[in-house]
Amino acid sequence: MTKFTFVSAIAALMTISAVAQDRLVVPQESANGARIQTNQRTVSHQNQIVARGGVSAINVAYSDDFSQPNDTTSLKARGYLPYYRGTGPQGTGATWFQGNPTVFAAYNGAADAYVAANYQVVTNMNDIDSWLVTPAMNISAGDVISFYCRTQAGSIWPDSVRVMYSAAGDSTPEGLTWVELGRFQAYDQAWEQKIYTVAAAGATARFAIRYAVIEGGPNGNNSNFIGIDQLDIYTPQAVDGQLYAMDNIPSGCGLSATTPVTVTLKNNGGSAISGFSVGFMVDNGTPVNETFTGSIASNATASYTFTGTADLSAPGAHTVTAFITLPSDGNPLNDTLSTSVTNIAPAVITTTAYTEGFESTVVGATPPVGWTTEDTDGDGANWDFSNALPNNGTMCARIGFAGSAVSNAENWLITPCLDLTAGTNYVLEYWYKSYDDTQTSYELESRFGNAAVGSAMTNNIAVDPLYADSSYHLASHTFTVPSSGVYYVGFNGFGAAPQVSLRLDDASLAVSTGINDNTIENKVSVYPNPASDFLYVTAKLKGESTLVIYNNLGQEVMKYSYNEPFKVQLDVQSLAKGVYTVKINNADGVVINKFVKQ
Repeated sequence: MTKFTFVSAIAALMTISAVAQDRLVVPQESANGARIQTNQRTVSHQNQIVARGGVSAINVAYSDDFSQPNDTTSLKARGYLPYYRGTGPQGTGATWFQGNPTVFAAYNGAADAYVAANYQVVTNMNDIDSWLVTPAMNISAGDVISFYCRTQAGSIWPDSVRVMYSAAGDSTPEGLTWVELGRFQAYDQAWEQKIYTVAAAGATARFAIRYAVIEGGPNGNNSNFIGIDQLDIYTPQAVDGQLYAMDNIPSGCGLSATTPVTVTLKNNGGSAISGFSVGFMVDNGTPVNETFTGSIASNATASYTFTGTADLSAPGAHTVTAFITLPSDGNPLNDTLSTSVTNIAPAVITTTAYTEGFESTVVGATPPVGWTTEDTDGDGANWDFSNALPNNGTMCARIGFAGSAVSNAENWLITPCLDLTAGTNYVLEYWYKSYDDTQTSYELESRFGNAAVGSAMTNNIAVDPLYADSSYHLASHTFTVPSSGVYYVGFNGFGAAPQVSLRLDDASLAVSTGINDNTIENKVSVYPNPASDFLYVTAKLKGESTLVIYNNLGQEVMKYSYNEPFKVQLDVQSLAKGVYTVKINNADGVVINKFVKQ
């Protein structure tokens, strides 16, 4: 991927993902990595679509996209001066080093194309003070230093950064002319742009980025891992307004014709801006044009909620595009931002099951279209989606470990909207399991309500047994709704101080016919047929069942017993080629299937 430059500005949407854990872990040390944590900080401003880049300049004094190697030797070769000024002896980590894509990927370009620093630069619980001094350059008063910074997603350690400037061009931290331009705590959910303006000119001026943390290090509580990317030092345009962010409009059922639209406006220019046009349109329709009457200082932002609203009432996908029009704007490339939203029609439930196996998801926190998650207890752990240990296919839903401090866990995974009819019996089925059988798992309950939030899940369906094993178990529940309308079904991972994760997979909802769906033959499936390596048998039977496989001579070759609904993978590689019979005996009857072993 081409790295960002001022000449070719691009806007990138930053995705937010959570990092969950299957069990309580002990933090491990890594010279160039981030810490492993047992909890996560709660995300605050995560519901915005944020445009990145697009800042234009009259003159660029210095620019580095960190696409070149960023080890100590390479940084010095480009004119940087890295300095260790922490207390105590230096630890196992370098002062500044090449970005680590296993912690997070670069702002743009190759995944490791950023410069990083971490808690391992000092020993024990010493203070961190890692300087990255820039090459000398000619700076005018009013020039700007801009860069992007972040820390590990969900990090609970308050990594802090200070930005320094020496108009005289001091080349060591001990220089007497350094002044602080600002300090901040690194953001954990995305790359965040930081911009600072200098007041004094200097023909050989230098800047410095300092990773500065009190009581950091492996035994401290304040440091983890930071990255720095896309460093630019420039003379800003006199006038440069930016449509910086748009509040996310979540997809869902029954979106209205009066949906509010809120944007964040930013002033990248050298002087205040006010009295300019802002607008939006839906699906390239008639624009809604209004005037921002406030004033935004240089490098500041302002939120604006339109008086007009967006009509998203038609089912289907919509695109909302917001824009600004600023006279004499020196950089029109950053004046527009769009977001996509889908108005989902309610799923009509019939005798044909509505199913969700989570196969459309990828590893991370983004649910299938129309599904929502809610970290009701605010502990930082929520439902996510994993490719480890699915019941079927390659993906499953998972509620991760929340830490021992949570006494009343509550975390919701909620379906899209469902069109349900009063007086109809609905059958809800799903498979669930604990991560292992040695520690306390989350418990699982299902409810339904009239909105996709945990507080609306006021109608009980069932609380499922907490099994002391790590096998998948089938839950099958019948329920009715009090009146016809649109409902949502919610799965709540709850419990007192759970220590391992809970998985849910292969959920289905269908109308109960009361006849065919209760026959024993419809509760058993055997696949694939023919089979060469493994045979899968699923039986939604209650009570004790016996499964026996016979060869074509009637000889018993396999036999198993189960005490509840089961799904098993049978290794048939050692069986000779031919036709085999699968016989399942249960109190409800006998089911016989045949399969061919290839």
